[in-house]
Amino acid sequence: MSDILSWPALSLDKAPLPSKILCEHGIWGKVPGARTDFRWIASSSGLEREELERHVSLGAEDKPKAAQLWRSVDDRCIAVGLYPSPAVDADGRRDFLEKQVLAWRRPAELPAALGALLLLPHVETLTAEIWWDHRGDRAWENPAFSLRIPGAELPVDLEQLDTVVRQGVTELRDALDKPGSLKRLYAQILGGRRPAWLTGLERPLSARALAVLLLPLPRNLSDPLSLAGWIPSGRVSFEDLAGRWNALVLPPHLKESIEIEDVHPDAEAGGWAFAQGLLDLNLDLVLPAAAGYAAGAPPPMPEPRARSTEPPVLTISPLAALRPRTEIPLPPPPAGASALLRELHAFAQAVDRRWLDPGRLAADEDIGPITRLEPIPEQLFPSWIETLQQRRPNPADAEQWTVKLDLLRSAALVLRPAPDTFQRVGLPESRRVPALFFALLLGKRDLLTEMGIEALSEIVRQSLSCLPDPRARQVRDWIAQWPTKKPWLRSLIAEAVKAQ
Repeated sequence: MSDILSWPALSLDKAPLPSKILCEHGIWGKVPGARTDFRWIASSSGLEREELERHVSLGAEDKPKAAQLWRSVDDRCIAVGLYPSPAVDADGRRDFLEKQVLAWRRPAELPAALGALLLLPHVETLTAEIWWDHRGDRAWENPAFSLRIPGAELPVDLEQLDTVVRQGVTELRDALDKPGSLKRLYAQILGGRRPAWLTGLERPLSARALAVLLLPLPRNLSDPLSLAGWIPSGRVSFEDLAGRWNALVLPPHLKESIEIEDVHPDAEAGGWAFAQGLLDLNLDLVLPAAAGYAAGAPPPMPEPRARSTEPPVLTISPLAALRPRTEIPLPPPPAGASALLRELHAFAQAVDRRWLDPGRLAADEDIGPITRLEPIPEQLFPSWIETLQQRRPNPADAEQWTVKLDLLRSAALVLRPAPDTFQRVGLPESRRVPALFFALLLGKRDLLTEMGIEALSEIVRQSLSCLPDPRARQVRDWIAQWPTKKPWLRSLIAEAVKAQ
């Protein structure tokens, strides 16, 4: 048996090896025939579900595929198993993802890589069979119901861990088109690239192959690292994914969307040592390279490229600098769009505009209160947000740009209140813009019920939790005075207000 605890990511620093790891278990997906959107189908009693589904999201998720994810959030490590759901929803739709989630509260003295070697192979074995026999139960009619399931208890055995490592390295070797792609992945991580890419794969990495990627990295890099073993989406915002994932395994159709950037020669050398050392199970290559990155020093920056005498090639960079008073071209609203939608388009395109107040819009006689929803293409708002995320001007303050995007998220959720809108644009990312901010324009508040109870519940909670200021208080009052005859909505609002 190899000296498995000598891998940098598994350093215990004199802490004792535990005999077992305890983790909570949840299942996120759709219940067959239910009117609810995505929900927690099942969970163990100790699973902390708040925001958990957003921590493990991967864009549109419109290309379901069996794969695994490893997410590190503070002291919580999350292993996720993805697979195509067997369910068909109330509208006859199918082909969406179901997610098995294992969550481990990691003690500070234990390495995250230990959890990855145990949780990822286990979550790979979990399927919908856990809950499928209960799919016809009447209890599912209650939107708040989820099936109670036990957590997982995983024994820690060095021989088993050694087997996982050897199988994982073999499966990683078989999956790679050439070792150079793994070297580039580690070089990007060491050079501070986020997200880093692993390309050239035709299928997702296995659970064991994903877990062993952590092994060469010292704990200051491996413990907080989040890895996505595949991106099951036809379209993504890499800037959005970078907020959750350090490294991504890219399917072929997304490879053309990325830019390969230079990294410092030291990071290149470290990347080669980590990749070759892992594939050869050669700690003599890994340990000297890891020692240089174990102190927590910032990664080296790339050296400037030599100035070329050739004519420059015009490219569009995600953070391309744009002059003031210029516009970022975005798809226009459809012909016959309302004055409100045209104003939102003008706001979104304008580089210098950071704020748009519904109060001002409501005072415009061409806009006024909204009493019916106009048809808006599904792609319109998501395409605006994704483009603006990728092309934030260099001089633009990051927080102000986030607020601009959050205003568009609020407008999207209010003007096209559908479950797919919530899934694609998400909630505002700052606490300065309530998700229901643009709902102040509505003359009929129950128009928002089109988005479904699950999404509306999240949107109300986010709106009530924003930083206290006049606009947040205005939205709070708007929610508290919601005149609805729908019992489920009255209950939802009462519970959300009480929880604050």
